[in-house]
This record gives sequence, C-alpha cells and structure tokens, in this order.
Amino acid sequence: MFTNSKWIWINNENNEDEYADFIVDFDLESIKNVKLDISVDGNFQAYLNGELCALGACADYPFQKYYDSFELDKYCRIGKNQLKITVWHIGIISSVYVKADPGLIFTLSQGENEIAVSDKNVLSRKNIKYTNGLCKNITGQLGPSYRYDNTVINEEPYRHSILVKKTDNIVSRGIENFELLERIPVKIEDNGSRLLIDWGKEASGHLDLEFDSEGDQELLIVFGEHLDEDGRVPRIIGPRDFSVGFVAKDGENRFFGGMRRIAGRYLEIEYAKPIKVGYIGIRPVVYPLNVKEKTFDNQLHKKIYDASVYTLICCMHEHYEDCPWREQALYS
Repeated sequence: MFTNSKWIWINNENNEDEYADFIVDFDLESIKNVKLDISVDGNFQAYLNGELCALGACADYPFQKYYDSFELDKYCRIGKNQLKITVWHIGIISSVYVKADPGLIFTLSQGENEIAVSDKNVLSRKNIKYTNGLCKNITGQLGPSYRYDNTVINEEPYRHSILVKKTDNIVSRGIENFELLERIPVKIEDNGSRLLIDWGKEASGHLDLEFDSEGDQELLIVFGEHLDEDGRVPRIIGPRDFSVGFVAKDGENRFFGGMRRIAGRYLEIEYAKPIKVGYIGIRPVVYPLNVKEKTFDNQLHKKIYDASVYTLICCMHEHYEDCPWREQALYS
C-alpha cells in the first residue's frame, strides 16, 4: 500500500501541539477510481481543489499505525488538481492519544497507478493560522483544544518536506470511515454581547462557523451539555476548560474545525463587536449504521428505546466512548 511512500514532516523536531500543511499538485486525464490512503500522527483534514474531501484519523499506536482510505472522484477534475493536507501533531498524552513522533504518510492513486506519494518532494510548511504550542487542555481525557486566527496571512514559503523515521507497521483501519452530516439546525439567542446557540439535543461533531464581524476580534467559543442557573454554558469545571479559540477578521469569516470533535447541546460566544450570523453550530459525524425500527405499544417505552439508540450513536466513532463531551475514551 505504501511501497514508495515515506513518512514526512516539516522539520526534525518533535514539537507538542503543532500544525503543518502539505500540498500536492497532479494532473488527471479521467476522474474515475481516484483514492487517498493516509496515515498521520494525530489528526488531519484534507481539501481537494478547495473542497473538504477527507478527515478524521483513526486512533492508533506508535508501534502500529492505521491508514484510512477515501474515494475522491467527486472532488476531482480533468487537468490540474491540488490536494492540501493539514496535519495536527498532538504530541501530548491523553486518554485518546498516545504520544509519538510527528509524521504523515500517504499514497494518492488511480486504480493500480500511483499519482503521488509522500516523499521529500512534497511541499510543506507550518500552519500558523493555528496557535502552535498552545497546549491548552480541554480535559485530561480529551487532550488539547485549539485557537485559530483568521486574521493571519501565512506568507512563509513552502519547502521540501523532511523524511522522518516511524514504524512500517501500517494496517488498514478495518472499519468504516465516519459520515460527516449536514449542518444541524440551531436556535440562536443574541442579547447584544453574547450568543447562545442551541441545537435542541446532544450531538457530536465539528464546529462550523459562517458569520460577518464588524472588525477583528478574539472570540472564545464554549461548548457544553447543559446551562447553569444563570443560563450560561459552563466553561471551567474543576481543571477542565470546555472552549476553543477563534480570532475573527473584519468581514466574512468561515471556519470548519475538523481537527477536534466536540459534543454537547450548546455553544456560547461573547463578542465585543457586532456579528451577523450566517451559521454557527456543528456538523455531526457518525459511524455509518443501519438502525432497526422497533415498535412498542407503550409510547414511553418507545421514547426510552429511541433515546438509548441515539445515545449509542453519539458515543460511537472509531471506538465506543464513555462520554462524547468530556472524554471520548473507552473504559473497558
């Protein structure tokens, strides 16, 4: 699968909480049977010709890596194409991540033919729109949060990647990829300085932002399952900090937080400068399932059954989870 592909990174360092971009240009004479096989340390999201085409590495181990496979035909075009992969090297041990050296390995293929492979010819650079080295934990189970600065323009040139040493023991994920669903409908309360976003039920997915800001401003986005007695989403609970950071630029802001899966029912955002919301919420990710319908004579039993099934769906990704909000870990 990775016969000619090598593990690569942007440097020879092992930095905690670091983000890197990799780009590959390629030509196609047809757009059938194009596939990406990929493994990273940490997590990733990939864009083909500007469209999100892959995300969500399966949790694994330094001594045995899993690779994910994605069909890319619908994102391809005849002629010139560009694949951009952003990788998050977490580097901080938690209940859902084993600390390891950074790295990316991939093969882009069409049928039996290799189109592109990861090697030192792949161009890469640090992604400085994310705050590298922030190392701000959400919980001990989940590991670090993130801060994304939409005012930053990365003018650092792309350079050839560095070959790094990691295991050759790379096996198929062995289970289905997650399904990324459409934006979940939300209700928004705006009191003039604070937004409260409610999607009406528990859900697990990725932050999705589309709004206009009247000026640059720093936003702290808090997520949670409940409201406190003051109608606020609790951010600090003991040593836990249920928030991610986003620096809005003046004008249009669009952001998809594909690196970190969050869960709950509510988002809360305090703002200093006016915001015009197009959409603020999440796009759920679920494991593909066939859910059997069951009927009950007692409607209460039906509600209990449906709630139980939905709870399992919220707690099912690359493995079962004890809790999708604060842990995403499996206590076996």
